[in-house]
Amino acid sequence: MVGSGEVTVIEVKSFPGRQDMDHLKDVMGYVERILQKRVSKFYFVAVNVDKDTLERAGELGFKVIYGGYS
Repeated sequence: MVGSGEVTVIEVKSFPGRQDMDHLKDVMGYVERILQKRVSKFYFVAVNVDKDTLERAGELGFKVIYGGYS
């Protein structure tokens, strides 16, 4: 939203793993430092995702949008 000061980050990957969630937490920190604004929302979009990855995303507060579960 322009002018609101909110930052939303969206990451897209076909089949993310648990380690990708930890990496993306670091990326959010970089984005916040560069833009000097807090990331208020983070969405991860995937074609497929496994249970372990979904659990880690939940622990980190990420919303995951996916087409398949494996």
